[in-house]
Amino acid sequence: MAAAPAKRPRNPRGEGERLRAELVEAAARLLAASGDARLLTLAAVAREVGIATPSIYRHFPDLDRLVAAVVSDRFARLDAALAEAIGAGADPAARLRACCAAYCRFGLDNPGHYRILFGAELALDPARPGERPGEQVFERLVAATAAGIAAGVVTPGDPEAIAVNIWVALHGIVSLRTARPHRRWPEPEVLVDAVLTGQAGLRRD
Repeated sequence: MAAAPAKRPRNPRGEGERLRAELVEAAARLLAASGDARLLTLAAVAREVGIATPSIYRHFPDLDRLVAAVVSDRFARLDAALAEAIGAGADPAARLRACCAAYCRFGLDNPGHYRILFGAELALDPARPGERPGEQVFERLVAATAAGIAAGVVTPGDPEAIAVNIWVALHGIVSLRTARPHRRWPEPEVLVDAVLTGQAGLRRD
């Protein structure tokens, strides 16, 4: 008979946010392992953290809100990775290329979380579209594309439309490499260059 999980020590007063963060991380680990939000339960998250299931309700009213918090947190990490990559670029072309490469690296390094980012069904408020998870990531790609157009290194056009095509292609790179890991794929950077050449007219210097 399996031993019951050890009880987690109660957080001192004022450390409720710490428990909330631990719940998000526990749910993220479980989601990364399964890659399917439909398999997650609050009871499993509670066991992972070492608390009673009802304690979760002090921070999340239901499972959907907890999954949404994980998605929001991972999109924020993806956005931070893109921002860091763009900040290291020497010019608009290098910054756009670095942004796209960082996107692919994040997805390939975190395949379980990446599937959740685009596979979890979230109950989003239609009246607040600007707060939807992932929008900041896309806007960063749009900004990098617009900077490339302004610098004359990207084919003139609507930066949002061009960014959509780039994002679709990047998503394909990550999804196909993850789904078919044993295939002899070109390196991600090679595929990124092909995407930017075809979708944005960008050429390697």
